[in-house]
Amino acid sequence: MTFSKCQRMKYFLLLVILASCHETPSNDTSIIIPIDPTKVKVVNHTDQNGKKQGPWQDEDTINHRITKEFYFKDDLLDSSYLVYKTNSSDTLIFGYYRLGMKHGQWRYWDSTSNRLNRLEVYENDLLKETRKY
Repeated sequence: MTFSKCQRMKYFLLLVILASCHETPSNDTSIIIPIDPTKVKVVNHTDQNGKKQGPWQDEDTINHRITKEFYFKDDLLDSSYLVYKTNSSDTLIFGYYRLGMKHGQWRYWDSTSNRLNRLEVYENDLLKETRKY
């Protein structure tokens, strides 16, 4: 049986790979994954005291789409709060929390027409104004 130069090279590489798999085992069971940690967005994270911190997301387990995005600071909602339609990325609700309280403008869209239908203005969790469109 004769092999071409290309086939011999493939078999040689296969032998090298197989030989490297049978090296003396070490106690190190870590897996090296080439990921740039500065570009990884950590979500749904608690700190060492068990308090929610940073970005959080809820996911629709049927469609596997993000349904809500919000942020925590020391276990309190803080920053933007978004609710999406489950069948698209359209926003249904967009508002802000400041240390656990609704603050500023909250916008609500109609889920069928995708039109803004209500605007609410909050100050420290108290509704100050409502506009219907």
